[in-house]
Amino acid sequence: MKLLFIWFLFIVNLFAFSDDPIISKMEVSKDNKTYIDISTIKDENYFDKFYLKLFLNKDIIQNKKYFLRILHNYKNIKDINIEAFRNDNELIIEIDKLTQNEIVIEIDTSDSKAGPYLNLEIFDEEGFKNILDTEKLYFGLAYGIVFCAFLYNFVLFLYNREKSFLYYSFLQLSLLLFMITNIMTLDFLKPLYEYIHVSDFLGQLSFIFAVLFNREFLDSKNTIPKVDKLLLVLLFLVIIDTIVYVIIGNSILFDYLPISIFVGILLLSSFLVYKQGYKIALFYILGWSVIFLCLIVVEYDFFMVSDIYALYIGFPLESLILSFSLGYKMKELEKKKTMHEQMLIHQNKLASMGQMLNNIAHQYRQPLTHLGYIMMNINSAFEHGELDKKYLDKKIKQANNQLLFMSNTIDSFRDFYKPKKQKELFYIKTAISNAVFIIKPIIEEYNIKLEVKVDKDIQILGFENEYSQVVLNLLSNAKDELVKNSIENAKIEINFEKGKLFIKDNANGVPKELEEKIFEPYFTTKEKSSGIGLYMSMLIIQEHFNGELLLQNSKEGATFIIKV
Repeated sequence: MKLLFIWFLFIVNLFAFSDDPIISKMEVSKDNKTYIDISTIKDENYFDKFYLKLFLNKDIIQNKKYFLRILHNYKNIKDINIEAFRNDNELIIEIDKLTQNEIVIEIDTSDSKAGPYLNLEIFDEEGFKNILDTEKLYFGLAYGIVFCAFLYNFVLFLYNREKSFLYYSFLQLSLLLFMITNIMTLDFLKPLYEYIHVSDFLGQLSFIFAVLFNREFLDSKNTIPKVDKLLLVLLFLVIIDTIVYVIIGNSILFDYLPISIFVGILLLSSFLVYKQGYKIALFYILGWSVIFLCLIVVEYDFFMVSDIYALYIGFPLESLILSFSLGYKMKELEKKKTMHEQMLIHQNKLASMGQMLNNIAHQYRQPLTHLGYIMMNINSAFEHGELDKKYLDKKIKQANNQLLFMSNTIDSFRDFYKPKKQKELFYIKTAISNAVFIIKPIIEEYNIKLEVKVDKDIQILGFENEYSQVVLNLLSNAKDELVKNSIENAKIEINFEKGKLFIKDNANGVPKELEEKIFEPYFTTKEKSSGIGLYMSMLIIQEHFNGELLLQNSKEGATFIIKV
């Protein structure tokens, strides 16, 4: 940091000898008595505590008015021999023909690990007014863009829990604080100013989040595993360097290597991922290219642009570009989510078909048995000579009744799974009866008592078949748990109260450690189960009925609540 100070003063010294310089010469002293030219000082320790003298060129000033703006560290400037206006991290000195020829500034950083930092800027009266107005607008716009990028991506993280949005929001927040602390002092950070350059610390913190974001956004662990190892090493080094910086007040890593090199590594990784066909990385390349070019301008002073201006251009542009790329990624995530849900729906349909065939088999078992008995009765009557037309007509009628029942069963199953395009009012009791009709033979087979207490006049708006499917799925789950736990006096109760349908069993409830997982896709405790039944039931109630599917658990049993 002290070398950085010398470099800054040296640049200003060169500027002082350009055409018509207001500051003709700069000298330093340890005792405020013997002064020497600043460019002759090679020992950085010289600048722990010293006096800086600025010599004004009165021939240039004449009747004009100028303003000298000094950007500095908080509390580093102890005294000045001329009236000056302090505004956070800057001193503003008004210079005219009456101003004394020499400006002496006392600087003391001996009790600060941060080291000295000065940046001198001179404006004429009109230029100073314009620069202040322009900076207010420009800085405010830059802050607004970066803050909005932080807020936007943090909200996106809360919505989809994607880590890349979290890392990027923290990156933007640290960049915002970095920009602010470059030109002003934040009261809540004042204790830190005695020990470190807060803006430099925030800069290093920003880079940590940048690497984390880079790895997560580009999925470098899978797309570029070899480069990802380099990124991990880089992340480790920056974290260690940041800790060292807090302890001793000096950065080991960034004092010897330009930060543009590290940003270049991030830029290279995004280019390698883009070459593999990951198109979204193009926006990432553009965003980091802006930062990389701005850092080059700052580090090598190509265009004689103020460091602050260069960064205040680069950071907002990067925020806009990468926020757009994250928005594009959000769209891709939504597309993947839709595809995932469609796959779940398809799997659920397959599972439903299997369940439907199983239920049809149970429904057909009794009528097929009856048909078998009818055939045996006809054969027995024939063998004993008792078969006449009246007896035959009676048995044929019985057989037709069984066949009609089987045909109606097929129609019921077909209508049960037939999708409807528009919502309509339907009776809850009817929807429940449809579900009970399908599962009733299986429930009776296991001697499970089923009680339904629902008013037949209650109606809701939605898709009747989908509501019936949810009820059927909940009844099937309750049946499975009752059978698995070998419950005596097993029973299932269905009742409707205050707009909520309750389906309760006495299967000893859901283990507490599983309560939060049962609605997750692919989670199951059953063998040969897809684990998507409850998840799909939850989606149907949420998306098609704008309601909720809830679990009320107890030691006696589980109660599923459909709230629409």
